[in-house]
Amino acid sequence: MVCFTLQISVVLLLLLYAMTFHKGICSTSCNAKDQSALLIFKRGVVDRSNMLSSWSNEEDCCAWKGVQCDNMTGRVTRLDLNQENLEGEINLSLLQIEFLTYLDLSLNAFTGLSLPSTLNQSLVTPSDTHANFSSLKYLDLSFNEDLHLDNLQWLSQLSSLKYLNLSLISLENETNWLQTMAMHPSLLELRLASCHLKNISPSVKFVNFTSLVTLDLSGNYFDSELPYWIFNLSNDISHIDLSFNTIQGQIPKSLLNLQNLKYLGLDNNEFTGPIPDWLGEHQHLQHLGLIENMFSGSIPSSLGNLTSLNQLTVSSDLLSGNLPNTIGQLFNLRRLYIGGSLSGVLSEKHFSKLFNLESLILNSDFALV
Repeated sequence: MVCFTLQISVVLLLLLYAMTFHKGICSTSCNAKDQSALLIFKRGVVDRSNMLSSWSNEEDCCAWKGVQCDNMTGRVTRLDLNQENLEGEINLSLLQIEFLTYLDLSLNAFTGLSLPSTLNQSLVTPSDTHANFSSLKYLDLSFNEDLHLDNLQWLSQLSSLKYLNLSLISLENETNWLQTMAMHPSLLELRLASCHLKNISPSVKFVNFTSLVTLDLSGNYFDSELPYWIFNLSNDISHIDLSFNTIQGQIPKSLLNLQNLKYLGLDNNEFTGPIPDWLGEHQHLQHLGLIENMFSGSIPSSLGNLTSLNQLTVSSDLLSGNLPNTIGQLFNLRRLYIGGSLSGVLSEKHFSKLFNLESLILNSDFALV
């Protein structure tokens, strides 16, 4: 009797497991609303290479190229169509996919962007309950080089964004880009390289980037001095790239506020005055780029204190004097580029501890002993 009861219990457990397993499989079917939003997006895409051939009603959308769904709910959570030779228009119907957290359409050839009517309406009436786009955390539209965006207001709906990359998209007519970005205090990484931006708002004191770790504004047209708000960024900021921007003036000591910097790119600007001696206090710096500026005077010996550096590039036609011996203390250095009107004698002390050096370019009139 006991044996018979045990057998029944085992059978019931197996049946329960089978029912649960079957239910889990069935729940992976693509959500109808998500599929509809994806198909609306597809209508605007010019797909000459037939990369989206799997995107049809004959196949579950969770199996479509680039689409990833939650295994339990069947809701679309990721869309990755990076470098798929896609052209045409980006329809932001994608933002109506409620649980979408990751969207990568970079390295394609899109030329336009359109908003669905519900998104347009929500921008006019922010309280609209029909538009909930708060799940997206990662958005990359970069390297769509023929894409021109005159308005970034639609980004205001993406309150959970942590990563945003619009590099090589033309934003030349967007004068309020900084205010728009500041509406995303959760941003960890902001990349707007080569976006034809002109206004860096040099007089603004503070921007609400309380979480920012990476800021890339390289390759724009900021014809001004360094803005005040740069020096009041998050204490966690570790990567700032402002190279190729024709930024003018001297480097202010306020930069010392950002003590956790690991990457500082100031190459190809119009900085003047001496290279600050206090730069040697940035103990965590791993990359320091100062080439093609208008610095004068000598290279400060304090740069030898930056023992975390793996890349140091310095050049200016107005620099003078010899290379300081302390450069030889940078034992983590992998790349060293020195250029300009420097002169003098280089000895063993200059290279005594550069055990990891892989690239050395000395574009000055040095003598060796």
